[in-house]
Amino acid sequence: MKLTREFTVGLDPEQAWAALRDISQVASLVPGARIDEGADDDCRGSLRVTVGRTAARYDGVARVVERDEAAHRAVVHLEGKESQGHGSAVVTLTSSASPAEDGTRVSLVAEVTVTGRFSRADQGAMADTFDGLVDGFLEASTTAGLLAGTASAIAVSEARSGPSASVASASAASSESTTEQGPTAPAPEPPRRAMAPRAASTPLPSPSAPGREKEAAAAFAVLVILWWLMRRHRA
Repeated sequence: MKLTREFTVGLDPEQAWAALRDISQVASLVPGARIDEGADDDCRGSLRVTVGRTAARYDGVARVVERDEAAHRAVVHLEGKESQGHGSAVVTLTSSASPAEDGTRVSLVAEVTVTGRFSRADQGAMADTFDGLVDGFLEASTTAGLLAGTASAIAVSEARSGPSASVASASAASSESTTEQGPTAPAPEPPRRAMAPRAASTPLPSPSAPGREKEAAAAFAVLVILWWLMRRHRA
């Protein structure tokens, strides 16, 4: 996995390179790092990193394997193993310093190979971790006076590694657009269809009182006729 990062410091190339060439001094300012022993070209210690929601500590060594003083370029090989686990990490970090309009542009290119708990981490998560380590180093080195006397001398802008940079840029553009245009008015609700009033139910007509009397009289007359016929038949 390849991760890249560039930033600018408010120093001339010679001053910036002199501050960055001491690997032990640089490593001591990386957040989460602990230096047990070291010199200009190598150091031994540990580094605690967090990728996403997972954290791990690596114990290992960093060693300068290539250095070009005239070109202000160096290659550092870092190798470590998880202090609690079977994973490992191997990093080849190439750094270079070149003149810029407002100081010195520093470029970092890291080739990373990991096994164990971070082996399935995606490019975006690893890039965020790498950028966090670089940002922490810049803040600590500014406070310590390694790169410049004030924080304003460092412009942490420039190319961040991985797809997270594109996502961050798109998010920023969206926020700016919203600020310029103002809050978006809520969409009007569709008109509600009026409900037709229900027709009142018509009650069934009930028979009137005179009608009921006629029915009762007719039934009584039928019974009388039947009784008379039965008596006549017996007689």
